[in-house]
Amino acid sequence: MKNKVTRNYYIAFALVMAAAIQTGCAAQDNLLDSYNPGFEVTGSGIPSWSKSYGTASVVSDTYHTGSRSLLCGNSTKIYSSNTITVEPGYAYCISAWGKFNNLKFISNGLYGAGFGLEQRNANNVINGNWYDMQTYIKYAEGNSDWVYAERRWTPKETTTTLRPFILIQADAGSQVWFDDIRVWKEPLPDRTLQILANVTENGSFEIRDASGMHANGFAIKAPEGMYDTYNSHASCVTDVKRQGAVSMMMNGECTLTSNKGYLNTNQANAKISIKTVGITGDGAYARLVFYSMSGAVIGIRDVAALAGTSDWQVFNVDLNTTRIETRYAQWEFGMKPGSAGTVYFDDLQVNTPSVYQAMPIRSKDTAQAAVTVDCTARMQTFNSPLNAFDTGGFWYAYSPTIGTAGKWVEGPGRWYTQRTQLGFKYVRLHDVYGTHVYAMNSDGNGKWLLSTGQSRTKYPESSEAFPTFYTIYSNGVPHYDFSGIKQVIDKAVLQSGCKPILGFWPVPMMLAKNYDWRYIPRDQNCWNLWEELNYQFVKYLVDTYGKDEILTWIFETGNEPSSGATFWGDPDNPDNMMNDFFKLQDYSIHGARRALPEIFISGPSGPPDTWMEPMLTHCATGVNYYTGQVGTQIDAMSYHGYMGGSSLDISWRPSEDQILKYQGYLDSYYQKTGKRLPLFNTEFAPIHSDGYTNLNNIPHENDNHIQAIATMHAANFSYRLGVNLLIFFLEAPNATVYYDGVPMTDVPEFTGQSTCVTFHGIFTPLSRASQMMSMLNGGNLVNASADKEPIYTLATATDTKINVLCYSFDQNPAASYTTSVAVSVNPAGIGSSFRVQRYVLSSTQANSWYLANQRSLTQADCARDSSLIDSINNASKLVPIDDGVKTVTDGAIHLNVSIPAYSALLFVLEKAD
Repeated sequence: MKNKVTRNYYIAFALVMAAAIQTGCAAQDNLLDSYNPGFEVTGSGIPSWSKSYGTASVVSDTYHTGSRSLLCGNSTKIYSSNTITVEPGYAYCISAWGKFNNLKFISNGLYGAGFGLEQRNANNVINGNWYDMQTYIKYAEGNSDWVYAERRWTPKETTTTLRPFILIQADAGSQVWFDDIRVWKEPLPDRTLQILANVTENGSFEIRDASGMHANGFAIKAPEGMYDTYNSHASCVTDVKRQGAVSMMMNGECTLTSNKGYLNTNQANAKISIKTVGITGDGAYARLVFYSMSGAVIGIRDVAALAGTSDWQVFNVDLNTTRIETRYAQWEFGMKPGSAGTVYFDDLQVNTPSVYQAMPIRSKDTAQAAVTVDCTARMQTFNSPLNAFDTGGFWYAYSPTIGTAGKWVEGPGRWYTQRTQLGFKYVRLHDVYGTHVYAMNSDGNGKWLLSTGQSRTKYPESSEAFPTFYTIYSNGVPHYDFSGIKQVIDKAVLQSGCKPILGFWPVPMMLAKNYDWRYIPRDQNCWNLWEELNYQFVKYLVDTYGKDEILTWIFETGNEPSSGATFWGDPDNPDNMMNDFFKLQDYSIHGARRALPEIFISGPSGPPDTWMEPMLTHCATGVNYYTGQVGTQIDAMSYHGYMGGSSLDISWRPSEDQILKYQGYLDSYYQKTGKRLPLFNTEFAPIHSDGYTNLNNIPHENDNHIQAIATMHAANFSYRLGVNLLIFFLEAPNATVYYDGVPMTDVPEFTGQSTCVTFHGIFTPLSRASQMMSMLNGGNLVNASADKEPIYTLATATDTKINVLCYSFDQNPAASYTTSVAVSVNPAGIGSSFRVQRYVLSSTQANSWYLANQRSLTQADCARDSSLIDSINNASKLVPIDDGVKTVTDGAIHLNVSIPAYSALLFVLEKAD
């Protein structure tokens, strides 16, 4: 994640109705009707529009409709005179027509021609960050006749007015005509998405291996020793099917099993479609096998038994009586010993009901609120989504932030102790194939190892280099050396007990079409070498760590194809950029699966919003660019969703709406494939300090308790909406590297990027927020609600304990009130008396940032005296406060507390009777 100043991250925050996807904006009255939307009004300047900068004029020789249009030069911004008042409960749409002549992108990343709605708050200050409400007319260079574009957004909850604008950022000589600007509003639909999630992977057999005969996700079970003759007994066919393009055909004795699908409730329903031709003997059959969390078989349910000849029959069974401890369901189907004939299976499903519900829009009372917890209805087991973080790139691998032994840090780095305390499971590593990114400390004594090509101007200690991982010799034969990547994986991830998340990107410069960061293979030979590179890398990992270990890792097909520095596609054919990425993804996945067919690959990690649904459609029903067959197997959909927060405003509703929309896309994919993909947010942060180069300008909210509570809030609404993995975007906070020429004696230890731990290993409040949420893990979610903002809650229960998390979140980081909260907990028979302990995270408690600032702790202090680090960590631990034994009164445990803004309380109620 780089170049945030002009990040091409134009996300349309459209909401999704239940199981429906909105593909465009409905026609409504134009809010610019009286403000010259077609530039037809003549007069001085541009009537009803004002120029902020650049060159623009009304012309009559070119137009879309009417007799005039607006011609703009290469660097221009134009505002409408109409300021639109935002009404709660509405999304806002804008559309325009545009025509290009000689449009050229600017090489430094400022490029494009588009339009949007500028957000302003109650103080008439621009309310934007990276998520400005703007879009391209067309993201392409060159010439183009009139093209149409429209977008739909949900404004931030702190936005009061919208100001339409036109923006061109292009090279000299570029010309763009605009015409027929429209702005309208649409009521937001229901904020609940209810779906059935099929936990049987590839239940319609659409995703197959290169042979086209073996369906991914299925394995042969019987008879033993038949794997080599698998295709003679069971194979995918396309001439007979009930839905889609494929079914599974079996001849003679054979049994297949599906993947084990996770059941998040004890209510489910299952169905399977079967067609038989001349079945004799014991016949064809299908059944479900149920497993506990530990993998033990705890039940079997026969679903179908058939003989003879019959057309497609659908067998549908209700599984609501499944035992409460059931956590996995697996299909077993085939033909029994002694059977003959042919049977076809299709459309295997095990459906669990899922309700994705956005946070309620409530009244606000900062003086008092009530929290009600009801343990009567227990839901799925809770596992905090705050279990992963992003290093911010391999280029920060030298930092003890991710576990290596830094110059002033003894041992392996304090990060390793976090895994057990915070429940971290994954570390996402940027730039796996970068040529400049492998920086390590070899012995903890200041001797740095850097990759070839890495500038050493900031690292005077550097004296050695890792080998380049990819080289093509003069005879055209590639050479691979993954030892540098291995060292980072070993020391920064595995040694801590975590698992890596690795992306297959970028394309090495030796294979790239252009050498200016436009990463796409330059010819078919390079495309094949790219596929081979991914094969060799995964093969190396399997050979080094073993298949079973690699199957516990997560891989991604890329990172932010929306960012020019990552992927622009073919500069000679910009109109095909999206398909270029699909091709890149297909080749990446094929190479990886050639080495390990069962590998878990998520895609595509943050493309332009407009690519998401086409990408899923391509994977579901499109023609694979490598195999030429239908379908590309992905195992999860990953996106990047920041809260768009700044030190002045932490807006979150657009991010919530973004998730609802993506769940709609996933529902469409499920309808096509019978496979429900998990949803991963592989980069997020509520507040980010990217772009600050002056130490005095960095807002302290970046790494204090405000960031911590905002992160907790992001986890809460993301979890409610079905996000399975939430990865905090972490960058190393070493200001002595990030800020050139700054003496260490002047740099506070808490300075730099958003992070879980400071450069020397001090746990930030963000760590404590993750730790607090992880303390809820393992219990069943129970009904918990707060009646008013700014209070929010989560609660879990076991047979002996109830955990209740309450926190205060506000969009304004400067909020300073305290809210009186009455907490009522119905234990629902768990017990009649409970010992209550309370954990606090606030501006002063469990807050290392506060303690470090009290002591004016600098990086030089930590380098000189490592005991200061341990002292701060010990003093900022989450320490239980004993509130004594409470008994049930009027059916509930009653707790009355005061919660300051941006504070969190975790109540642990242990059964005492």
